Amino acid sequence: MFALGMPSVEAQVQGTLTLASSVAGTLAVNDRQIWSFNGVEGQVISISALATTPDFDPAISVTSSSGEVIISNDDYAYPDHRDAILEAMTLPRTDNYDVTVTSVGGMSGNYNLSLLPGFADLQDVQNFNGDIRWRGIGISRGSFALGNDQGTLTLSLEGPNDIEVVTNPQQLPFTDYFAQVSVKVVTGREGWIATLTGRQQENSDFYSLNINNQGQWQFKVQQNGESRTLRDWTTHPAIVGGKTDFTLGMLANGSGFDFFYDNVFFGRVIDSSLPAVGRIGLGVGTTSSLTSPVQVAFDDLTITAPHLVEGKRIIPQQLIIGSPAATIRELQRRGLVPPQGELALNVSESFVESQRPGVEDLWLARGSQFSTFVLASSLVRQAATEGTSGCGLTFHLEDDTHYTLAYIDQLGGYGVSQRVGDTFLPGIFGENPEIAGNTHKLMVIVQPDNLLFYIDGLYAGSSATEKLTGGVGNAVVNFDPVRTSCQFQETWVWNWEN
Repeated sequence: MFALGMPSVEAQVQGTLTLASSVAGTLAVNDRQIWSFNGVEGQVISISALATTPDFDPAISVTSSSGEVIISNDDYAYPDHRDAILEAMTLPRTDNYDVTVTSVGGMSGNYNLSLLPGFADLQDVQNFNGDIRWRGIGISRGSFALGNDQGTLTLSLEGPNDIEVVTNPQQLPFTDYFAQVSVKVVTGREGWIATLTGRQQENSDFYSLNINNQGQWQFKVQQNGESRTLRDWTTHPAIVGGKTDFTLGMLANGSGFDFFYDNVFFGRVIDSSLPAVGRIGLGVGTTSSLTSPVQVAFDDLTITAPHLVEGKRIIPQQLIIGSPAATIRELQRRGLVPPQGELALNVSESFVESQRPGVEDLWLARGSQFSTFVLASSLVRQAATEGTSGCGLTFHLEDDTHYTLAYIDQLGGYGVSQRVGDTFLPGIFGENPEIAGNTHKLMVIVQPDNLLFYIDGLYAGSSATEKLTGGVGNAVVNFDPVRTSCQFQETWVWNWEN
């Protein structure tokens, strides 16, 4: 369940990765190779190392310029799938990153390494060279023209306060997706609007992400012939007024939409007005000027979708843990929690102490009840005497003998178990000396029928669970008569149901 340390060998520096591309490599036994790329804070990417030699097992890790390992993966769905995939990870800072590909299991072989925007499965790339199959949907009132100029899709529109959108009728519809396109405004002296649409329906219903010449963004839904504004024109520091050459991105995950400008995350809207399946479109808009035509050129439209195993999203083997808001965005993008929800509890500091064997818990926000949620905390264990003890989180609390406990001890023992009276039911249990210590970050994700446990961002296991409701708390777990003190910082709950 936990990622193991990689062999310490001399690395071969291979070259640079560019977004929406792949490279090929060859590894000897216990070999590793390094590829670098530039990323910006808040950018969502996927990295995959897929074996092209039968039975070869590549592993990947991402390292910052300071040498800190940010995240790694060996087998994304062991034992059936031994390729390495890091899907929809959010970069924590603007930096030059290294991707290290390592051979595992004493084998040599070939691999393909990909760096993609958004999700891990590349669905479509349009460079607009050659035959152009895109067509206008016919909603403009003025003069509209579609062309193909030097390998770009050009949209020209004339007339005040107008818009036209084009789609590719042969494009497959998507549910969850990430779409990114390069935009260049050719003309628009009196103002312009560039548009990326999603969930485009056959009846011309769609969502539209709009950027204008003033450095503002807007999100609208076109439904049954009517246009409704979901987020009106808003400025953001990432969007540069007057800039005419940029990339625009949209991540759609259920009813949640995240927006990106030059790979920087700048906004989020939740809406479920339209069906969850539709095409991607491009558009051009004019302002109130009567005489200034607008021409926008689009290039390199890239669409990615989540990688599915038996129809389900990958369970991440590691998460990048940050602030509650950043962590929740990571969980949403990686398919572990739905787009909607709220931060229902955030306790900055709390303490629990006990010297008797057993569980001593502190009920937080007594009276609050949660059913499906994320519960997380940072903890420090201190013990005055010798013996095994640990710290943990309690949830689905009903009383002192009815709750579920997630814990870790100082030796690396960990577990999640439901207590019913004097009995702890079978659950998640394990030992890992590599995570021994007194300082940890615990996270429990309680889905409607499944429970996931993460320790220091590493996946520790999952178990089926029935739907329960109860309170949450912090706990000391003494396996011996040890005087143990547990200090918790920033214990928070993200709740999406009640």
